[in-house]
Amino acid sequence: MAVVDIEPRSATARAYKKTRVVMFTKESLVTMFDEFPELMTLVGFNIARVLSQRLRSIDEDLAALSG
Repeated sequence: MAVVDIEPRSATARAYKKTRVVMFTKESLVTMFDEFPELMTLVGFNIARVLSQRLRSIDEDLAALSG
């Protein structure tokens, strides 16, 4: 999320197996999106999908608590 907003990172990832990691800085993403605008659309839709799923899950949890 830190790539999308201006807040600092709010999570840490830990690998339990040998892992390859790719890091994108905000600047590298902006450059990539300038060169490939359709990629920005794809990433935006995927972020929206994940946020929608999380909101739906929270809504269901709150309904269960109040019901």
